[in-house]
Amino acid sequence: MGCRLPKLRKAEERRSPGNIYSTLRRPQVETKVGVAYTYHFLDFLLGSASQVSVSSVLCLSSVRELPVQVRELYAQGFVLVAVHPFVHPCGPRHAHIQRQLHRAVLVRETQSPEKSQLRWARNRLETEVCVASQQAADPEAIQNYVKKIQDVAEQGVMFVGFLQQPGGGPYFLGHWDPEELSSFTDTSPTEPNPNGEDADLCCCESQESDYGAMESVKQDQNSSASRKPNFSLLKHPVNSLHNPEELCDQIITSQIGAKDFNKPHNHIKPKAHRMQLFALYNHTEEPDTSLRFYSLRVPLHVQKEAEAITDVDANWLDHMTQHFSSGAQLIDGFFHLTDDHDSGVSSVDSIFIFQSSAEETTDTSYDAIVVEQWTVIDGVVVKTDYIPLLQSLAPYGWRLMCVLPTPIVRTNSDGSLSTKQILFLQRPILQRRRK
Repeated sequence: MGCRLPKLRKAEERRSPGNIYSTLRRPQVETKVGVAYTYHFLDFLLGSASQVSVSSVLCLSSVRELPVQVRELYAQGFVLVAVHPFVHPCGPRHAHIQRQLHRAVLVRETQSPEKSQLRWARNRLETEVCVASQQAADPEAIQNYVKKIQDVAEQGVMFVGFLQQPGGGPYFLGHWDPEELSSFTDTSPTEPNPNGEDADLCCCESQESDYGAMESVKQDQNSSASRKPNFSLLKHPVNSLHNPEELCDQIITSQIGAKDFNKPHNHIKPKAHRMQLFALYNHTEEPDTSLRFYSLRVPLHVQKEAEAITDVDANWLDHMTQHFSSGAQLIDGFFHLTDDHDSGVSSVDSIFIFQSSAEETTDTSYDAIVVEQWTVIDGVVVKTDYIPLLQSLAPYGWRLMCVLPTPIVRTNSDGSLSTKQILFLQRPILQRRRK
């Protein structure tokens, strides 16, 4: 199994990103491999405009708007590798703005930007509603969706990750091109709920006009069918629906049963409102039948004190090193927390999506680094984060694969918030010299 990098002394802990684990020792981590990366970071607020009163940060009302924002970066050879909220959707109430703050991470090879530009310039980012339900997605729903990920990969549509639409956002069905959103997307601010409930939803809240909006979507889809690209495996038949509740069965129905959500707590309780979980894809236009996607369940140890989540941990390398050594690449992870756990330590299943070769044998194996990153946010301004870490590792061929947000939030003495994310990086194993 992997060895753990030395922990910093207590006096240095405030400046450290958190615990760092690796399959290599530090000198081997900082060994050049002939490949280096350049990263680009795009921070944005996602959700209803009425909940945000800042102009210094890019604001998107829907996940659907992200492809337009990264189009020029794709033309420069960058490609999306991860997108995440800084605070997990089930984070505490007082961090509702930080739950809306997201980051998209794009990457390209440093030594061959022209090659990257030629590869990605014609390609684009696509979005897909993979789970739409009255309740949050559960591990079974995510595992069932892997079959869709596999099917579209064979058409050159490569899975990037999941992203949940915060409560109160506009409602869309299936796959749509970004240009088509303006015909039925209401981007004007709406009146905020006086009780602030919109900001406290772990699941996406539906609007009263959900059914009317769906009918509008049906008509727009029919009228635009002739000009839409052939992306059939990422579309769902809309005209077979007779009411909004059938939507979940047409995509994926969450298997979570009804819970008692009335007990008081500090973290967000799922409510019976419509939730949308998006899947993001890089549309490469290069069919590939040599890839295999599969899921792995990893038990998370969740520490809860006084109704607040204080730690989310797992033996990351114990669960994943075998997959890295077998040539698999980690693509994304997902977990959801319910409110039925008392204080103390409990176990919650998370789902991680891997990509590997469909061949029985492969010559490629990977080393990995896992970082428990503490990020400091003042309002919507990120003060301390993982960017310096990624930039320091990029010259040595380390590529970010996944950022897993957690609901852990601490309030600092200056009023800023500290949040924790789990970063996963990989690079091909070096041929080691025999002594």
